[in-house]
Order: sequence, then C-alpha cells, then structure tokens
Amino acid sequence: MHRDAAGEFARLHLPDGATGFVVRPDGQLGARFPLGGAAAALDDYLGALSVRPRNA
Repeated sequence: MHRDAAGEFARLHLPDGATGFVVRPDGQLGARFPLGGAAAALDDYLGALSVRPRNA
C-alpha cells in the first residue's frame, strides 16, 4: 500500500472521496473503486483477470 502524502496522484486522478486504486506492475492504472466496496471490487477485478479453461 502506498500513501499519496503530497496529493500528486489525487490531483491527477480526481478521486471522489475515499477511493482505492489498483496500479499494475507496468505502472498503469488497472482499476479504481470507492473504498466502501473495496472487497467486492477487488474480487471482481481479480476475477476478470483470471483465465478460465474453455470447457470448465
């Protein structure tokens, strides 16, 4: 977890209130979501990244 103490990231991405972000290893923004729904949002995001076998 990283904190935006200087507020630079917040100024760039203009979050509406308490917001969570997923930053990919390549530095790109992967997802953004309200912190109140963080568990479900992360679950959905990570589920969307999963590769499922075709006949499973």
